[in-house]
Amino acid sequence: PTATATPTATPPPLVIFVSGAVQQPGMYSVAPDGRVGDALRAAGGLTLQANVALVNQAERLWDGAQVHVPAITAAALEPVAEEVSAPAPEPVTPPAGLSSSALNPNGRTALTGASNLININLASPAQLETLPGIGASKAAAIVANRPYTTIDDLERVPGIGAKTVEQLRPLVTVN
Repeated sequence: PTATATPTATPPPLVIFVSGAVQQPGMYSVAPDGRVGDALRAAGGLTLQANVALVNQAERLWDGAQVHVPAITAAALEPVAEEVSAPAPEPVTPPAGLSSSALNPNGRTALTGASNLININLASPAQLETLPGIGASKAAAIVANRPYTTIDDLERVPGIGAKTVEQLRPLVTVN
């Protein structure tokens, strides 16, 4: 008997929601190996108000992701003061630019707008691991216990108590 190659199924397109400072916000289908830049092109490109510094156009997408492009705010246009009275706190640096969002299995867009809050209902495990006190097992447990209607709902996740929830509160969102 001769071996025959089995055809591999073509993966379906990814469905992405694009919002914020883009020409045509909405839902779009992109190739299974799509990137944020592909979703932005599908939405007609960025507006003049788009804060492109907060968007990683090379980031991979996953099905159900949301790409949110924040607008430049008046505060972002003000000159930076040359004198600083106190050192700035060390920022938590989640993946830039998306809302998120959904990050998801491929770790994208669970970020929401210019605030860079991580959406615990959409974030990928990798994105959740950028949060203080969240390792691989807690990130997996957060994903497994979705959805969350309030940040306090995180207390139902094994290993996460009130103290951890309070530490995460300024860094996460459920919207």
